[in-house]
Parts: sequence; C-alpha cells; structure tokens
Amino acid sequence: MELKEWYSSQKKIEIEKKMLSSLSSNIPEEIKHVLEAQIFPSKRIRSYMLSLLCGDILTQDEFYKISTAIELFHQATLIFDDILDDTDIRDGNRIALHNKLGNNNSAAGKANYLAGILMILAEKELIENSNIDIVSEFNIMRIEMLKAQLADVFFVEKPQKTSYLNWLLNESYKKTSSFMEFPFFVYAKSINSSTEEINKLKELGKSIGILYQIGDDLFDIDEGVKKGTLALTYPLAYFLDNLTFLEKNERSFIEKILEEKYLNENDSLKITSLYRKYKEIIVKSSKAYFEKYFKIIENSNVPKDIKKEIVNLLGKVINPSYWRYEEV
Repeated sequence: MELKEWYSSQKKIEIEKKMLSSLSSNIPEEIKHVLEAQIFPSKRIRSYMLSLLCGDILTQDEFYKISTAIELFHQATLIFDDILDDTDIRDGNRIALHNKLGNNNSAAGKANYLAGILMILAEKELIENSNIDIVSEFNIMRIEMLKAQLADVFFVEKPQKTSYLNWLLNESYKKTSSFMEFPFFVYAKSINSSTEEINKLKELGKSIGILYQIGDDLFDIDEGVKKGTLALTYPLAYFLDNLTFLEKNERSFIEKILEEKYLNENDSLKITSLYRKYKEIIVKSSKAYFEKYFKIIENSNVPKDIKKEIVNLLGKVINPSYWRYEEV
C-alpha cells in the first residue's frame, strides 16, 4: 500500500476507532471526552510502517493491537512535547491539551496525568496480544523516547566533548528514531530473525527516523516560524558547532542563546533569517548525513517494494534539492 492510499485506508480508520474504543472501555466518562479530542485523524506513520512490513505476516488482531498501542503512546508523547515547548497550537489548528485546560502549572499537571493514562492504555493493548519480546522492546522504546524528551530540554547542556549535531542526532532525535525502530523489531521477530539481523533492521528504522526528523526540521524553518522555540532543531545545532563562519553579531546572538537556554518568538524569527541566509552551506554540509543514512536503507535486506515506499515517505519531508532521494 502506498502512502497516499494509506491516508484514506480502512486500516488507518480502524486504528483510530480502536483508539477511541480503548478510551471508552477503560476511563471514566468525565475525562473521556477530554482525551477523545487527542484521537483526531492523523498520518499514523508508525502504523503505516508496521503495515508495510507486517501486513501479510501478523494476524489482523495482532496488527491492530500493536498499531493501537503505538498510536496511543505517540499521542501521549505529543502532550508531553507541547507542555515542554509551551506550545499553544498543535499541527497548525488544534489547541494543545494543557492550553485547553488553563495554560498554567495546574493545567500542565493535569495534561501530564492524562498523557500517563494514554501510556498505560498503550501498554494494556500490547500486553493483551503480543509476545513478551515485543512488550519488552516496547518498554525499551518508551524509555528511550522519554530520555530523548529530556535531552531536548537540556540540549544546550550537552556533554562538552560531544558536538551539538551528534547530540541532536543520537540523543534528542531518539524521540523519532527509537519509535521508528519498533515496527522493524516487530517485523524481525515475526520472521524469526537472528540477533544480528534484528540489530540491522533496528538500525534501518533508526536511520529512517533520523532522516525524517532532519527533513522535518529543515522543512519547518523553510516554511517560516511564527511562534515557539527552535532551540532543538537541526539548523541551530549546525550553527552551534560551526560558529566561526558566522559574522560577529551573529555569533554573539548564538552565544546569547547558549547562555539564556531559551528562544523567544523574536529569537526564533532571527534563527529563521540566519538559516535562510546560510541555507546553501547548511544543506551542502548536511548531504553527508543524508548519504550515510540513505546508504543504510539502500543496503538493507527488506523487500524492494518496501524500500521504495520508505523512500516515498521520506520524500514527503526531505526537499529534493537537499538530496536526490529518488536515486535510492
């Protein structure tokens, strides 16, 4: 199934129905309506990847249980993200949950509590119809994602001997990459892969996640920033690792960010302007990363039709001028 078909597929619709059913069956009526608003139609990229890999391998029940767990957990992480980033709007038009509840410390606490409910429901879905290895890997993935969210918060306090780009790719980006590893682990276990093959497939998932996030960061700033922080994005990490090529006043601005550890709306707009000014340099330097991770996809042992759809997926966020992904 191609990505464009997935967006309106019965599988995707059914996953969202099962997410709502999980809420209806397990939580009190008075808070159910608050969380139901989180189960809005979305891309469900991780479930799409699971469908590509395991659509003909898992039973229908197994696929829906695992997909529902993945998507419930993902919604929980978005609530955490919005609180940490103090985001007012999610996905351009949906009010962030903590903002709906009052946008104060008490509201943030309530939103955290509700996100915790989604996490518990995700694990419940998985435990009911998965083997112990898949449940264990899911919990490892959850820990990695939560650690990555903390890495986001403490991005400017990364270890001194580590570059900002390496810290971003290997720590902060685990929010995306560890989650993308999970469908590949399920696939590997479903076809009885060896430990070595499992690790290679997880590395493939990690590479896809990193490429997706780099492309998403570049795309976000390419589109322009109206509000919020960009402290954790790929272009800023590039600037922090390469201060010498910036003009003196630009270096001072970046160093100020390091000291203050927060970007206000004005700072975000300045970062956007700097990115556009040095876009060609950043993109040219980034091609080494694109080449590295695309090569892992190219050399992987997954079927060719799945590789093609993986590349099509990445093509939704990676501008062709950054990397000619059609060649993979």
